[in-house]
Amino acid sequence: MLSLRNKLTDALNEVRTLILGAQIFLGFQLHAVFQPRFGELPAFLQTMNAAAYGLMLGAVICLIAPVSFHRLVERSARDGEIQSYLTGAAATALLPFAFCIGIDQFLVGYQIFGPGMAIVSAVMALLLALGAWYGIELVPRLTTGRLARPRASRRSQSMRTPRREKIRMLGTEIRVVLPGAQALLGFQFSAVLSNAFEDLPITAQAVHYGALSAAAVSVVLLMAPAAYHRIAAGGEDRTDVDLFGVIAMLTAMALLGVALAGDFYIVLGKALGWSLPIAVFAVLSFLLPMVLWFGYPTMKRRGGAAR
Repeated sequence: MLSLRNKLTDALNEVRTLILGAQIFLGFQLHAVFQPRFGELPAFLQTMNAAAYGLMLGAVICLIAPVSFHRLVERSARDGEIQSYLTGAAATALLPFAFCIGIDQFLVGYQIFGPGMAIVSAVMALLLALGAWYGIELVPRLTTGRLARPRASRRSQSMRTPRREKIRMLGTEIRVVLPGAQALLGFQFSAVLSNAFEDLPITAQAVHYGALSAAAVSVVLLMAPAAYHRIAAGGEDRTDVDLFGVIAMLTAMALLGVALAGDFYIVLGKALGWSLPIAVFAVLSFLLPMVLWFGYPTMKRRGGAAR
């Protein structure tokens, strides 16, 4: 039977698979607003595209959340608790992902076949995703009467992780965040070269530039621990390698939150107009990952330390 540490590593690798698909869909919703025909779409389709971006933003936030939770809460939580959090975050992320697939299926189908076939294809895509991601997984519960859950550790505290294992785990965690940040940065660069970008208000262009810059610095920071480990530490598993890596990764996550919220403002503005409520909503979309990625784990760690 696999240890909880190995199960945690496997779970993070599975999240890496999910995050790649999530970021591609997120990038599609961003890239769509800069296409020449986007302005010709009916208003409700533009709004649906913005809703799809919001859904995928929520999915990405959930998929990245276990990374900071593991780093900030590790010493004050049971191993099983960390794995349960990761499993719950991944399962939660799949729900908005499924609805985004349905919306995108409708957007494409509407352009080709019209509303009738678009609705049918969207519902089928949604049901297929829900069945594959949730329905099949409920079969063990129906047959055994319970869902498989991580076994809680009998120890009140998790075991101290060897430094070598922590550094390896850090690399896995960075690979959860990095591909999404790189994909987002690529879509942001390509958007600047589109004709539609010139039609944005100067404030929106400045917001996009800020989001692009935040994503670029995020990518740089996420790549920095590998360079530090190899160049500064000569490949040795030293304490400063782990410390530098954690600080760089968490800082990069905060900047990624800025980039995601900034682009959400662009998508919302293109669909609904440039207004104060849109700006407020974009700010709230930044605060959500900050609370989930940093606020909740910090409170959890303090609560665990007090026990």
